Formats: sequence, structure tokens, C-alpha cells
Amino acid sequence: VYPSTWLSPSPSFAWRNKYLMEDFYYAGGLPAVHKELGEAGLLHKDAMTANGHTLWENVKDAECWNRDVIFPLAEPFKERGGIAVLRGNLAPQGAILKPSAATDSLMRCRTRGCCLQCRVFTNG
Repeated sequence: VYPSTWLSPSPSFAWRNKYLMEDFYYAGGLPAVHKELGEAGLLHKDAMTANGHTLWENVKDAECWNRDVIFPLAEPFKERGGIAVLRGNLAPQGAILKPSAATDSLMRCRTRGCCLQCRVFTNG
């Protein structure tokens, strides 16, 4: 299995370090991330949301309160952030991996694979 596509990096979060989703929320959460993406031109600012305002109108005043949790786009938590689309003999239909949430040993793992067929049992 190998990464066939690396999607663009995003402001990273220290998921597997000492921070939790609650810390992400108190650091500014998704609005802070959306604002940073918008400022970098990586967000469809004019996308309408359920509240009748554009995405940018909803997040333009958001602040990041903790840069130890939400890293700036220019200084990502990991060099290769975002997600990777995996393809290969162990993932013929593809798989998604979030490298920033994977341990370093997972990113360098070499092992023999064993693909087992299984049946899905249903009632009826």
C-alpha cells in the first residue's frame, strides 16, 4: 500500500499528543481553522450555510486562542498533514489515512499482509 495522493495540508492539531477535542474547541475550533484556510485562499468563502450567511461571514472574526493546539498553516504540526489516499494490493478499493494521527512506526511499517475473505451474515 502506498500513498497515491497527498491532499493539501491543513492547520494541524496535536491529536495524539496531550490535547483533546475539548482543547481544540477552546482553542477556537473549526471556525479558527476555517478562518485560517480562508485567509490562505483555500476556502470557498461564498458558500452558503444553513443560517443564511456565507461560510466566510460566519468565521471572519474567529480567533485562535492556543497555537499549541491549532498550528498556523505556515508552520504545520507535521510536514505532510492532511490526508493520504492509499492504494495497492492491501487496499484495492482505496483507503484513507490521516498521517498526523498515525504513529511514526505505522508510517514506516513493513510486514507481510494476509487478506482473509469473510462473509457478511444477515438476519433473513
